[in-house]
Amino acid sequence: MTDLTFQGQPVHSRLVRNLGALRLSRDPRHRLVLQIPLGAPDNTASLFLQGLSASFTPITSTEAALLLSLHSAAPELCSRLQVPVPRVELFHSCKLWGSCDWEHGIVRLHAALAFFPQSVREEALLHELCHLRIHDHSPAFWQLLTAQMPDWPYWEGVLRQRKGKAGTTSVPAL
Repeated sequence: MTDLTFQGQPVHSRLVRNLGALRLSRDPRHRLVLQIPLGAPDNTASLFLQGLSASFTPITSTEAALLLSLHSAAPELCSRLQVPVPRVELFHSCKLWGSCDWEHGIVRLHAALAFFPQSVREEALLHELCHLRIHDHSPAFWQLLTAQMPDWPYWEGVLRQRKGKAGTTSVPAL
C-alpha cells in the first residue's frame, strides 16, 4: 500500500516495480495497481497521477491508454536528452499538437494523438521534451530533434496531412 493522491483524494493503491512498461490496473480488492519499470525514477507514480489528474475532464479509456504510453516513453527519452522527466498532461481545446512549459516541467499533448501511430505520438512527445533543453525552434533545436529521431519530418508530416492543426484535424482510421 502506498500514499498516493488523485485530485486531492487518497488512492487505495499498490505500487509494484516490474520489468515491463508502466501499467495501470485494479486488483481483486479494487485497489489501483500501478506497475512501474524497475529503473524508473522514484517520483514516476506521482508524476503519472498528476498528469492523469490534470487531464481529468473526465478521461476516456483511449486517453488513459495514451497517457500511459506517454508516461512509459518519457523516462527513456528524457534520459537520452539529459533532462528531468516532466509531468505529462493531455488537453483538448487548443489547436496545437503539444506545448512545453519548461519553467514548470510540464509537457501537454493533444488527446487526439491517441488515434495516431505510436511513432507519431513519440515524435510529438520528443519534440516537446527537446524544448526542456532548447526553448525555441532555433537551428540547435532542430539539430537536437534530428539527432534523437532522424525520421521526425516524416512523422510530423503525418500530422500535417490531417490539416496541420489539432483542432481542425480529421482523426485517422484505427
